[in-house]
Amino acid sequence: MIGHGSPLTLVLFLALVPHALLADDATMRVRIAWGGGAERLWDGAVSLDQPGTLSQPRPLGIEADEPGSMWLANDALVIRQRSARTYDGVDLLVS
Repeated sequence: MIGHGSPLTLVLFLALVPHALLADDATMRVRIAWGGGAERLWDGAVSLDQPGTLSQPRPLGIEADEPGSMWLANDALVIRQRSARTYDGVDLLVS
């Protein structure tokens, strides 16, 4: 329930480029940002629904605990923030 401390679920669908137009070795940098409203702890994961890899995440936040709030594991970017934020984001490579 919103307002009772329950986590929110964010599902993100990116339709960047039609698959047929990408070369097998195509790589692009993608920026994903979230937030707005009151501060909250964000918790989630970003993964691909087609063959490919995520790499080189670069968190965009300025909080002191930002470097430990996102990491790659099991072909996904895991987001586990340790302090509440109003806004955050990440740049990463999608191959």
